[in-house]
Amino acid sequence: MAVRSEIDPIRQVLIHTPGPEHNYTLPKNTTEWIADESGQLIHNPDYLLFDDIISPGGMAAEHNELENVLNAFTGQGHTYQFSDILVDTLQTIEQRQELFHACNTLDQKLYGTESSVDTEEILDLEAADFAAVLLSGRMIKPVLQTVFKWPLPNLIFTRDIAVALNNALVLTWGRWPARQREMLLMQHVAHHHPLFSSFTQFDFHKI
Repeated sequence: MAVRSEIDPIRQVLIHTPGPEHNYTLPKNTTEWIADESGQLIHNPDYLLFDDIISPGGMAAEHNELENVLNAFTGQGHTYQFSDILVDTLQTIEQRQELFHACNTLDQKLYGTESSVDTEEILDLEAADFAAVLLSGRMIKPVLQTVFKWPLPNLIFTRDIAVALNNALVLTWGRWPARQREMLLMQHVAHHHPLFSSFTQFDFHKI
């Protein structure tokens, strides 16, 4: 894989179809400014940089149409779903432990919260279910439980989580807390998935 132009034909694309993360985005997450007790406008600490509550099913259907168009340009099998390659990198307990620890540490740092859900119960999930927890911040079985404070509704904007330039991959880091867990997921994928093994990688958060 080598990206040398912004106008050459597209060969491979990384996308993310809206999923369980949008089920847990709340109205209070969509307002950037709120009034404090004195009536002054302040930045909403619960704002997730996403300005609307959507229908996940309806938006996923529209996104599938986009995927069909991209497949027409790239050839079948060259449009990759982020959730699929994430699942590929969560097949071992060691991989799940590594990523869960990083995400849990980040949530504690950003929000001062720590999940009360049994860690072993989370790590024992099937890879796809474990990935859904990372995206949505919620574990739904046996009952709905909060694992991370907020979901990741902005992951549909995969253009923001990494930049491919020639044979280099720059792993980005979002300024706002709402996007930083996404960046951890992309770092994990980039380090563990063979799709990115040919890239020289630069982690912007560590430069």
